[in-house]
Amino acid sequence: MTRFLWSLRPAHNPMSVSVVIPARLDSTRLPGKVLLAIGGKPMLKHVWERVCTMTLADEVWVATDSSQVQEEALSW
Repeated sequence: MTRFLWSLRPAHNPMSVSVVIPARLDSTRLPGKVLLAIGGKPMLKHVWERVCTMTLADEVWVATDSSQVQEEALSW
C-alpha cells in the first residue's frame, strides 16, 4: 500500500508545531467520507481550513493512502 504524506503549509522553524490530518478514503462506516461534500466543499477541506486558522500550527500535513484524496487536496 502506497502512503502519501505531504505538507500543504510547510514550516521552516526548528521548533515548529505540525498538524497531521489523517484522510482515509476507505473508512469502514462511511466509505469516501473525507471527500463527501458538506456545504459544497469536501469534508477534508473544511478540516484543513479550520486547522490552518490555528495560530499554533506552523505546518499542516495530510496523510492518506489514496491518490484520489491526494489529488483533491493538492487542487486547493
